[in-house]
Amino acid sequence: LSIFGGAPGAGKTTLAINIAMKLAADGAPVTILAVDEETEDLLIRLGQAEGFGRDDMEAAHPGTLAAVAERISETYPALTILDGDEVFVEDAAAELLGRRSGDDPALLVLDSLQTVMARASEGIGDPRLRVDAVVKAARAAAKSGLAVIATSELSRASYRAKNPGDRIEGIAAFKESGSVEYKCKLGLIL
Repeated sequence: LSIFGGAPGAGKTTLAINIAMKLAADGAPVTILAVDEETEDLLIRLGQAEGFGRDDMEAAHPGTLAAVAERISETYPALTILDGDEVFVEDAAAELLGRRSGDDPALLVLDSLQTVMARASEGIGDPRLRVDAVVKAARAAAKSGLAVIATSELSRASYRAKNPGDRIEGIAAFKESGSVEYKCKLGLIL
């Protein structure tokens, strides 16, 4: 389980998607469970990597997003994007394991720990407990043999404090950090 943390706009999702695209281009099955980004927004990011103009895609010129979707499905047939508003981490992991061949690599991307849902997190109001349940599901997916990359917000105290001496630094900066900082194999702060 690798977790990429950063303030909004730091590049967490972009880094995770670039890794996902590289693996999918090499034929590894990849599933992106997206909540922080709408599926259309992820398609725009993928389209940019394929040379489509961002302005055309954002303006939703007729046929542009359809052309992007077609190119992505042709170039990255092993890539699946699931709507995290409708799919639990466990379901995304099961879907991916079903597409995986033997011990070949497979990647599950969770965007983000604070917004995706696990079965055990459903109905939990306390953000810390909800994230604990999501991290537990992500770790279970990793233990099943999947590579798991998750994005995570940082606490606002890590980037908004006016006095640099007041900023939270390092892995303690992860939002709802208890489970995030202690349960990942790799924590990368952007």
